[in-house]
Amino acid sequence: MKPLKHAHRTFRAVLPALILVTAALAGCQRSGEAPVAEPPAVTAAQAESHAAPAHPAAAHVHPVHPKLELDADGRRWSIDEPLHTGMRRIRDAVAPYTGASPKQLSADEGRALAATIRAQVQFLVENCKLNPKADATLHALIGDLLAGAQGLEADPAALDGVPLIVEALGQYPRYFDDPRWQPIT
Repeated sequence: MKPLKHAHRTFRAVLPALILVTAALAGCQRSGEAPVAEPPAVTAAQAESHAAPAHPAAAHVHPVHPKLELDADGRRWSIDEPLHTGMRRIRDAVAPYTGASPKQLSADEGRALAATIRAQVQFLVENCKLNPKADATLHALIGDLLAGAQGLEADPAALDGVPLIVEALGQYPRYFDDPRWQPIT
């Protein structure tokens, strides 16, 4: 059995490590820091290096949202252009594999989609300038996006990949005020 085949079993243990690895690779930027134009991708090996052994009892990943919160007034967080751009790119990349007649992912397409997700997550981490609580909320979504990318590499047809990414994309407009956001249909 592949250790990533059933990523949901280790997701709760892996999420904090994935967030820390992502932040350590690029450093989260806060307001006033210069953005980086093109990010390096977070590799599967970097994400896998923090994975715990798989547990045989579970079937797929369930998203965990340890820090999804609205602002102190119960409003969605303001966004910046890099946040909109990165999330739109992720939505556009995953859209063909969702909906009423989704395209089936081959192993190569799963790896390519996972690489795209990782590259856009890296872009978000390096370029978004959010206040610390908004950033923590974003990192909770990033954990789901990276877990989905991990699932895609393990088995593109499993419930560990695209559905988890779609769930994270569905959470995004609930917590971030992005007036140009278009949900996956």
